[in-house]
Amino acid sequence: MILTAASSLYGAVASWRRGWYARQPGRARTLRQPVVSVGNLTAGGSGKTPLVAHIARLLLAHGERPAILTRGYARRSPRDGVTVVSDRSGVRAGLDVAGDEPLMLARALPGVPVLVGADRFFSGRLAEEQFEATVHLLDDGFQHLALARDIDLLLVDAHDLGDHVIPAGRLREPLAAAAAADAVLVTAESRSDEHAATGTPASVGLELRVPVAFSVIRTVGPPPADLRGVPVLAVAAVARPERLFADLAATGWSVAGALAFRDHHAFSARDLGRIAAQARGLGAASIVTTDKDAVRFEACDVGSLALRPVALTVAIEPRAAFEEWLLERLRASHRSCRTGHAPAPRRTRSATAADRPAHPLPAVARQTLIRHRLEYVAVRTVIGFVRVMPSRLVDACGSLLGLVSYTLDRAHRRIAQRNVAAAFPARSAAERRQIVRGAFTHFGRLLFELLKFSTLSPEAMLARVEFEGEERVRSAYAHGNGVLFVTGHFGFWELQAMVHAIKLQPMAVMARALDNPALNQLLERIRTRTGNSVIYRQETMRRVLRQLHAGGGVGILIDQHIQSRDAIYVDFFNRPAATTSAVAALALRTGARVVPLFALPLGGGRYRMVYEHPIEPPPRDSADPIHEFTQRCTDVLEMYVRRHPELWMWMHRRWRDNGSLGDAERNLFPSVEPG
Repeated sequence: MILTAASSLYGAVASWRRGWYARQPGRARTLRQPVVSVGNLTAGGSGKTPLVAHIARLLLAHGERPAILTRGYARRSPRDGVTVVSDRSGVRAGLDVAGDEPLMLARALPGVPVLVGADRFFSGRLAEEQFEATVHLLDDGFQHLALARDIDLLLVDAHDLGDHVIPAGRLREPLAAAAAADAVLVTAESRSDEHAATGTPASVGLELRVPVAFSVIRTVGPPPADLRGVPVLAVAAVARPERLFADLAATGWSVAGALAFRDHHAFSARDLGRIAAQARGLGAASIVTTDKDAVRFEACDVGSLALRPVALTVAIEPRAAFEEWLLERLRASHRSCRTGHAPAPRRTRSATAADRPAHPLPAVARQTLIRHRLEYVAVRTVIGFVRVMPSRLVDACGSLLGLVSYTLDRAHRRIAQRNVAAAFPARSAAERRQIVRGAFTHFGRLLFELLKFSTLSPEAMLARVEFEGEERVRSAYAHGNGVLFVTGHFGFWELQAMVHAIKLQPMAVMARALDNPALNQLLERIRTRTGNSVIYRQETMRRVLRQLHAGGGVGILIDQHIQSRDAIYVDFFNRPAATTSAVAALALRTGARVVPLFALPLGGGRYRMVYEHPIEPPPRDSADPIHEFTQRCTDVLEMYVRRHPELWMWMHRRWRDNGSLGDAERNLFPSVEPG
């Protein structure tokens, strides 16, 4: 009775939410390109992901450029914003930040961008602007009403039609919600089951009040020649593992035993031991699992386990009718986009073309513009106050800002605490808390000191700084091949480039543009007021090469996690960290000297700029010169962070995966790779 009452309440809330969006269609945001949503009514187990892959291949074959937008459930390291799991050139993210299903899609669909993010609208905008997507596939999108869609496909298992709403059953919404779909796709176990007594597509569509219905037939490939008649152990961590086990048996696999885990299960060493023991007991030659579970097994040390992933594929019947219907609907949506008429954000049975709202982007843009202006005004106001403040007051205000951030910003505080605990396991809890607190305080001071420096004359800047190792830089410049200055988010890194330009000569600093254009222009003026230039990441590397060929200097931060093709995994505090290989590649290609540079606080608004000895390149016979060179650069940074841990940005998720992508992705400068 309690579950029934809870289900009634849950269903009522879900129905009210869907009705609220239907009554206020302008609430749903609209992308520029058409959106095809694939979803279901049940909590998992309907085969949405294979269906998304099937439709993506269909769209590719007809000249579209699809992008897949997904939430990415069960990610171990969820993060704000959008994660590009793959772009048109390859996979860019690991399991931790992607999730198992998005990573599986990325590997199965080369050339199709896969983007993970809670806000599918922003994911879609990125896909349109960066990858020129012509159609979006919204994975598990039936309940994501905040994003308008042109075609709503609802995947239905006829066996679920008599189920209850969560928590008494598996339905996310009452069956009446299905009427909002444009077409239902009824899953069948096989072609022989297509017209089973549980309901044909037409009868299911009639029951759900959806006039268009097709069949979706799941298939599992037969065993390869070396496993025909050989006993195997089936392992699955999916919503309905019994279906996989039945499909394997029906297609000729000799399933000696089966192990089921909960959906999206993260396999542990104990699980692997249990799997291995059962396989030995059954005399199983291999472990057969889904391609989704195989992605999660890759994060484990499977030892001698022989894994055989099997792909679950789908076919839609009648194929020609479905393709004709889908493509015609898509062509109509494209025509609507070209003529400037946005598609309806949610088509219901009572909605008409006249009910379609205006494009909501202007309102969103206005909100963003207002926020950016307020941020800019706030920073300019602080600069006005900082200009007349004595150094001690600037330091005090910055420290206060850092302490407030430490207290209120729980998310980044927890990231910092985890990072410090992993880096310094031998230190006491009190010492680790002090490091985290000190790091927040330091970055508050850094912000205020940077704003203060922006108001000083070049002479006043130099008066606050002492230099160590200046002769090393002059010697590096004298070689004539340019100098690469490497540092990290450590100490007062923004100040060191400014005073370097005054004391020695201007350099080019590589940076990422801020999202706020006004603040980015302000920061660029601060960075360039002493003669430096800024090279943004989206710009070509030709500017860097020209700077080095002219004998100039380039400043690069090497401690940010990156997912681009020049990423390489090196040890940083005894953990693999994705690091740019650009420094090593540039140095090996151009002969530029690599000089570590650090700015340390002395107190009272004074600083020491330390130029370390140039990093020696690896020997010519090195097996992997880029990796070795990058590791040497990282080792110097780690040395300074260990000496002054409170001066580094621990609140950054530096370690986001374990390097499962390997180093094969890097190809920034192939000419310097070992032959």
